[in-house]
Amino acid sequence: MKKTTDINIAKILYDSYPGSKFLFVQDPSEHNDIKTFKNEVNNHNIGDGLFKFIVVETFEVMDDKTKPTAKDVIEASIAIDRAIDQLQEVSQALYSLHKEMQK
Repeated sequence: MKKTTDINIAKILYDSYPGSKFLFVQDPSEHNDIKTFKNEVNNHNIGDGLFKFIVVETFEVMDDKTKPTAKDVIEASIAIDRAIDQLQEVSQALYSLHKEMQK
């Protein structure tokens, strides 16, 4: 089991995000905590609003801590799952609108 001090949540988010190598943000180093990374992501046009949302949402769940607890990680996962559900609702509404416009 990894100790909390060994976890770089910013690096995990970056490495797991498809296409992260094309974002206008540097790969978070082993010395970059989530708070520092969130500030970097927020203060620059990184070219991807969804990734920015994921970083900010994860940071907010952690309540300003720099290292996540197991509870923080599961709460961040739940928050992302909730966002996926909400995005699917919006996508379905747009699809329905498109079908109506085709009539």
